[in-house]
Amino acid sequence: MAPQGATETGSGLGPELEEVKRDLRASVRRKLAQITEQQREGWSSALCARVAKLPSLWTGRPVMVFAGLETEPDLSPLVIGLRAREIPVAVPRVDWAASGMVPALVEDLDVSLVSGEHGLRVPPASAEAVDPSELGAILVPALAYDEGMARLGRGGGFYDRFLALERVTAEPIGIAFEMQVVGRVPTASHDRAVSTVVTEQRVIEPERPDDA
Repeated sequence: MAPQGATETGSGLGPELEEVKRDLRASVRRKLAQITEQQREGWSSALCARVAKLPSLWTGRPVMVFAGLETEPDLSPLVIGLRAREIPVAVPRVDWAASGMVPALVEDLDVSLVSGEHGLRVPPASAEAVDPSELGAILVPALAYDEGMARLGRGGGFYDRFLALERVTAEPIGIAFEMQVVGRVPTASHDRAVSTVVTEQRVIEPERPDDA
């Protein structure tokens, strides 16, 4: 899930960096547009199985997931597994006026969500909000990641602002298909990295000094 209706206009980025980001977004979108529903389903299932092995998801604290767009991973299998073990699951409710997000509890990624602005599926207003400090893990979508944990979002900055909140102490876990992992993601000072990236093929973690 990532708001599509916002851009980085007025973000203070230099024109060269903005252009590089724009070109990379366009390139990744072209690739994603070519995947079939069968591929998305198979890759999503494999990705969810890898994410489910991460210890940070099983602390008993709420896990923030996202309701994927048509070209994003479907996290439904993971949500079913979490709820089966009574782990609370939250999905961001976008506050467009405040340019922010509020996690709210859901039972699944189908009947628990409603249609929101810009094609997003979000928790209804009646869904119980979760304080960001209570989250145990945050699954973060993107258009692209690199092996250095840098993230390229869709341009609205919603996740960058959310992850920058002092109350957010949970591990941010990047979620993407392998085809979205690129050589290098261009970043600005406000861009927030993740601690781990998970695809349908592997779990990518930062290189430790003793691994070099």
